Amino acid sequence: MNASIKLVTIFCLFLVSFSQVNAQTTYRLEMNRVVVDQARETDGDRPYFVSIHFRVAVNQRGSTVSTVIEQEPHDWVSKPEYNRGTKRGRDGKHMIAYDQLEIPFWMGSMEWRNFDMLTIEQIVDDPSKVNEIELFGTLILALDNNNTPPHFVRDLMNKFNLRFSDFLRQKVERDGFATALELATNGTAAVNALRSDLLGLTQGLFGVSDAIDWVLGSTFNPDAIVGANLLIFPNITGFTQITSSGESRYLGKWNALIQTPQDYTGRMDFEGAGAKYHVNYSFRGETCGNATHNRYIRNLTFAIKTGQDDLRGGGNAEARIILKDGRTFSGTLNHGRELKKNSIHFADIRLTNNVKEQDIATVEITYTSGSCFGCTTDNWDLNSLKLLNAHYPVLTVHGFPVKRFTGNSRTLTLEVYSGCRQMLFLTPGAIQINTPIQINQQNKVNTPKIEKQVDPKVVNPKYQDRGIKYYPKKKIDN
Repeated sequence: MNASIKLVTIFCLFLVSFSQVNAQTTYRLEMNRVVVDQARETDGDRPYFVSIHFRVAVNQRGSTVSTVIEQEPHDWVSKPEYNRGTKRGRDGKHMIAYDQLEIPFWMGSMEWRNFDMLTIEQIVDDPSKVNEIELFGTLILALDNNNTPPHFVRDLMNKFNLRFSDFLRQKVERDGFATALELATNGTAAVNALRSDLLGLTQGLFGVSDAIDWVLGSTFNPDAIVGANLLIFPNITGFTQITSSGESRYLGKWNALIQTPQDYTGRMDFEGAGAKYHVNYSFRGETCGNATHNRYIRNLTFAIKTGQDDLRGGGNAEARIILKDGRTFSGTLNHGRELKKNSIHFADIRLTNNVKEQDIATVEITYTSGSCFGCTTDNWDLNSLKLLNAHYPVLTVHGFPVKRFTGNSRTLTLEVYSGCRQMLFLTPGAIQINTPIQINQQNKVNTPKIEKQVDPKVVNPKYQDRGIKYYPKKKIDN
């Protein structure tokens, strides 16, 4: 009898543990289409988008991850691979009023992984749950491309990101964010406290932009900023939507949306410098173990965006899909062909009929340089990678680059379904993606620096998974 009770108890504990891991959710935002409502120039505009992709945990020092997504070509509107050869604008290379185009994945696809959701009731019942609140989202800037060199825009965005991430660290990690929420005695008071904190955070984030000199210098006719949109998602269910708007000295008009992460479709409006654009987008979440992870895969599509360094013809980029049961599927991504710099390519890897999305543990890409008389070893920059099951996204990662392949560093390994940890088969050296993420050329995660006065021995396993240290509030010397 005692043995039976013990067995049932162990089984119940297993179920609790399983459900806690199984509840982790990955969220994806897809900017689908840009529409020009009003062009700023007579010949039409060439809109493009740059963004800051962020994630931060309340009261958890070192939890901020903030990354710029900026890719070339900025004049993508004029390229036949994106406009499909249709003549747009008065010269065929711009967009005038009512023109619209699909936004490329390397500019408009975003992903945040592995979230545990909370409820307002949980926080009211147990104020320590405030320390489990995470905020994630994106700040998106629209620009009209003219003659500003791309590296100039990139440098400005990196400077902005430094101030942006410092502000998140100061206000969310350290500065008593959600203190009023901890003191709330009922759901209404808790919601009002959180609304106030998030609205204040929004105003502050746009205020940061005024500290940057946004003059996009060039020899003639520089790029122009056409407004901004900020999306913030707290990992709290049932949180009422908040909208806010204003005008920045340099960014033009801005709009902000704060809400519970849930499936929806929306529209972002951009206005500034005499132009008006809007973007239709979708936001979706997939919880580990639910029906979306049970989709069968016949072909896994690798959508690739090269960076500043091309892949020379004669070299071979080989993809390997590793399942949790140890099976593997392989195929070439380029068939020995050249992949030019800042170009996109698509390749399918065939899988057997009984493989589901949730069965994938990791993917590997290995580059072997071609050989020729007098040639040096070829290097290759991979800036964006999106895995697709038909039209369903499986993994999205961006970087500058995500990976630079060289003769001494030939393989990139990415963990796919880290949210399903109870079933995970992980090969040595796999990168656990919690986008936004920064990856250096040695294939390591770049983590924020930690203040010396904080005790380095205290580590929360939840943040350890992200390569980020966590420190309880009581350990911090103010």
